[in-house]
Amino acid sequence: TSIDVIAITLNDALKHTYKTNPELNVQREALKASDEKMMQSLSRWLPSISFESSRQYSKTKKQPIGLTTSNISADGTQHKIILNQNLFRSGADIAGIQAAHNEIKQARAQLESKEQEIFLKTIRAYMTVLEEKELYEIAQNQEVDGAKILRGTKHRFKAGDASKTEVALAEGEFAKAKSAKFISKAKYETAKAQFKAIIGMPPENLTLPKDKLALPKDINETLDTALIRNPNMIAAKSTVELAKKKVDIARGNVLPNVNLQYSYSDNTKLPPSSSRGRRDHSTAIVLTVPVFAVDRWSSLREQKRKSAQAQNSMYFTAESIRAEATRFW
Repeated sequence: TSIDVIAITLNDALKHTYKTNPELNVQREALKASDEKMMQSLSRWLPSISFESSRQYSKTKKQPIGLTTSNISADGTQHKIILNQNLFRSGADIAGIQAAHNEIKQARAQLESKEQEIFLKTIRAYMTVLEEKELYEIAQNQEVDGAKILRGTKHRFKAGDASKTEVALAEGEFAKAKSAKFISKAKYETAKAQFKAIIGMPPENLTLPKDKLALPKDINETLDTALIRNPNMIAAKSTVELAKKKVDIARGNVLPNVNLQYSYSDNTKLPPSSSRGRRDHSTAIVLTVPVFAVDRWSSLREQKRKSAQAQNSMYFTAESIRAEATRFW
């Protein structure tokens, strides 16, 4: 039996929203993209291997002191394999892995926050349809009652038991009830349209929820729970930790780093060259010390400012959560 035919409970609506809501799908893809940050950070510990291939031809015209000239030709190919292994980057690689972890944690908290936002919209849409349906039925009954009262008043007027004023009042009440029914009908149709837009199916056979809510015991428990479990607070804390790790990464970029480099090249001379080919191997440990790197120092200062900004933003988020939790309580 289709879910559109049987009664749709609030849990059914929440499940359907969770599976089909496009905003949640967008946030899930953002989380998957953040997961790749960890692999990118881990890859900095792995060696990089590149291959180069080139073909060279050169011709040199040589003229000695005498009257004769000679041409010297060089024709050959070169194949080269280069391996580069990072050994030490002043802590930047470790900070990069920790930054990736915090970025993933931040994305998960943002997804949970979006889920709560969509679920709240779903609950409101569900309950609004039930409310507007009841109000519409009440408005219909009031119109029916107003019509009965108007007919009775007119009969009494014909019998001489009611005045024209009473008839006019009854007509006014009936017109008011009829107008209220049209307004209520419009609100009911709007609520159903919003339900379908948010949940993705028409509101057929909705039932009033009977679940009991497990609320905190007092305002203090409410605030403590909100500051620990609220996803916006978790995301704000992750943003602060992410900003700190980015400072460490930027600091590592202005400090010395050590790399291991190995290269193998195969140089082949082709006719008419007479010299033979040559194979070269080279291994080196390279120490790089930034001496004049204005952009790197500027990036370090930028990340420090962003870290302070994230810290202040977390404090603001905490105060907003306290205020919102107090208002809901």
